[in-house]
Amino acid sequence: MKYKLSITIQKPIKEVVKLYANRGLLSQWQPGLMNSKQIENYPHPKYTHQLALGRRKIILTESILRNDLPEHYDIHFELKGLNSHVYNSFEETSAQTTRWHCETTYHFKGLMKIISLFNKSSLKKQSEMIMVNFKRFVESR
Repeated sequence: MKYKLSITIQKPIKEVVKLYANRGLLSQWQPGLMNSKQIENYPHPKYTHQLALGRRKIILTESILRNDLPEHYDIHFELKGLNSHVYNSFEETSAQTTRWHCETTYHFKGLMKIISLFNKSSLKKQSEMIMVNFKRFVESR
């Protein structure tokens, strides 16, 4: 499964990228993030995240594959039965506006392959919610 999303943020690109790159601020705009911990640094920074999704709690692993902000911020997420690659980029559209582009690809295995047949739209909605949360977070500062 693959999709592309974009959102316009009413702040200069330098400010947007600075806030996006600040790992200490993730919990302020990532829905359900309970805990985040760096577990590796080489060859790529790697983190575990504890998330509350409704009544469920999950642990996922995030690897930052490329951090060349604002042009590239590529991430790989893993949890049981699911791998995803997220390619982010930020584009200056004016002195006071930034466009965030996000392309996401999911690969499912085992039981998650069956579950994904019924939950595809919820994954895209989750990505949209994260982007809207970040936009609101940045614009409120």
